[in-house]
Order: sequence, then structure tokens, then C-alpha cells
Amino acid sequence: MDISLTYIKPEFRNKGLFKKLNVRAEKYFGQFRDIKFLRICVLAENNMALNAYKNAGYKEEEIILRKIVKRKK
Repeated sequence: MDISLTYIKPEFRNKGLFKKLNVRAEKYFGQFRDIKFLRICVLAENNMALNAYKNAGYKEEEIILRKIVKRKK
């Protein structure tokens, strides 16, 4: 199950909200036998989110590289 577009406003960060949301998500999705794992995508430079996810037990699975295509004028 992919979890996408999670966002916590700056004034609510560092209060354990992601941890609480994640515990609830794990409990909910754990009811379904066909869901084997949860996956979260995060921007590489979002260190705060990366740390929160890693602290919750998520492991790096893949790295996606991107290059902007230069257009001819």
C-alpha cells in the first residue's frame, strides 16, 4: 500500500503526529491479508520526513534519479 501526499504543517511538526498517524495506518491496513507492506515516497532533501519515516521502521527501497531535459530554442 502506497501512502502519498502526507504533509504536516510546520507549526504541528515535532509533536509526534506522524508517529500517531503511522500507528493507526499500520493497525488499519494490518487487517487486510493482501496488504504486505506500506511504502512512502519522499523527496531526497526532506531530511525531517526521512528521519521520521526511518524512526518509524521504514527502510530505503529504491532511489530514483531525474534530469531536466534541455529544450532547443
